[in-house]
Amino acid sequence: MKILHLAHQYPPEFTGGTEFYTQQLCQQLRLLGHETAVFYRRPGQGLAERVDPDGTRVWGAGAGPMTPLRRFRATFGQKSLLADWQGALAAYQPDLIHVQHLMGLPAELLAASSVPYLITFHDYWWVCANAQLLTNYDQTICAGPDHFINCGRCALARGGAGALQLGAPLMAPLLARRNQTLATILQNAAARIAPTEFVRGRYQALGVTAPIELIRHGIDYPRDLPAARRQPGPLQLVYLGSIAPQKGLHVAIAAVNELPPDAVRFTLYGGLTDFPDYVAELRRLARHPGIEFAGRLTREQVWERLPQADAALLPTQWFEASPLTIDEMFVAGLPVIGSHIGALPDKIVPEVDGLLVAPADVAAWVAALRRLLDEPELLPRLRAGIRPVRHIDDHVQEIVALYEKVLAGGQ
Repeated sequence: MKILHLAHQYPPEFTGGTEFYTQQLCQQLRLLGHETAVFYRRPGQGLAERVDPDGTRVWGAGAGPMTPLRRFRATFGQKSLLADWQGALAAYQPDLIHVQHLMGLPAELLAASSVPYLITFHDYWWVCANAQLLTNYDQTICAGPDHFINCGRCALARGGAGALQLGAPLMAPLLARRNQTLATILQNAAARIAPTEFVRGRYQALGVTAPIELIRHGIDYPRDLPAARRQPGPLQLVYLGSIAPQKGLHVAIAAVNELPPDAVRFTLYGGLTDFPDYVAELRRLARHPGIEFAGRLTREQVWERLPQADAALLPTQWFEASPLTIDEMFVAGLPVIGSHIGALPDKIVPEVDGLLVAPADVAAWVAALRRLLDEPELLPRLRAGIRPVRHIDDHVQEIVALYEKVLAGGQ
């Protein structure tokens, strides 16, 4: 099969979860003998074409600065992106299009194509312009569109006009039009994929009536990962992921601040330049001498560093769709202390392979972390409860089976 992946972003410029998933999926599909290509929106102007080391053909289409406003407007149309897309389609002639994300790209890319397509839900962008069901005006979980007035409030806050909340009703028709446009794209897809039951449920609750397939993610990990190399000494806690406000690291740091100085080390692995204001805020907040901002890890370093820790923290404040970080931690033998929110309860079994804590409750986080110090049997018990992690090979088998079903005419 010839599969063309359509994504909002892709490495090397972007290295988030959706981008990493798309890259890994391409690599695994090629190992199975399929042809792969990627079309994404890149910074700058013009179309750049290349072939990656894994053999994937990549088109990066530039259409000017990628500001929030320009990303939003692109949904309704962008001539240069449409022309570049049509050129890539003509050159590649795919059998199938797998839509990983459409943010910042015109909906008409799919409306104008006769090639069957399917969509994976990596977040909630298809029903929420903010993508995370998290409000821009007060960083809380959204209560729902409310005739798209809440969506208007979010849009104004995102655009720096948060003080003009009385204008939210005027924004509502535009946000409604956006969702109606995307609802048509969703309805016409040959298949829709959710990585967790939680994500499927949220989309259904927000009005998506078409069937949604459940295909759980898998990750590519070493089959022969060395045994944990933990040394005696302070409790070693780690975080791996984006250093971004919705990840709730201010909650975890505030909790660690309350622990004895010599008893704990908390290392944060993640990029420090994407949200510089938030990183500066975290550095000011961090009073505990054991807190370290260690920057990004390469894939090789992930499997080298994680087994040296005792437990992982995931204090997220939003409805995470299916954080692959949890799988990575489990592969490394680390119990996960995570927020009781979103898909985390789908992946963490409390008191078996981790603990679930109220997302924004610093006192509850302090209590959970103190348990790791005060109950010597807790960590060994949680480690023993970690179940085998689904490998990406198993995930790809299900994806390929769905591709074949779509091409055979089944939906």
